[in-house]
Amino acid sequence: AGVLMGAFLGCLVFSFALVWDGISPMVGLVVAIALPLVSLWANLLGGLFPLMAVWLGYNPAVTSAPLMTTVVDSSGLIIYFMVARAIMPSVKAVAGVEDLGS
Repeated sequence: AGVLMGAFLGCLVFSFALVWDGISPMVGLVVAIALPLVSLWANLLGGLFPLMAVWLGYNPAVTSAPLMTTVVDSSGLIIYFMVARAIMPSVKAVAGVEDLGS
């Protein structure tokens, strides 16, 4: 369900980017690709964290809101930037950013 909602919202943002000059269509495309991926990642972690807590002998409620939110938000931002880096390589050339990590 999360992937479908992410895909729907991503397509909505991309469509909005196509008709409004305030958002680049490339940014809309990055959001349209990253949003379902982050939603899938959040669903995966939301299912695995409580199971891992039980397996380790901890209360599964410990893995709820604060931990889950922190991990999903942090890793979701990384996923977004990785998608942006893959989709928009021309932005690096315009900004004068050199490839530091690869």
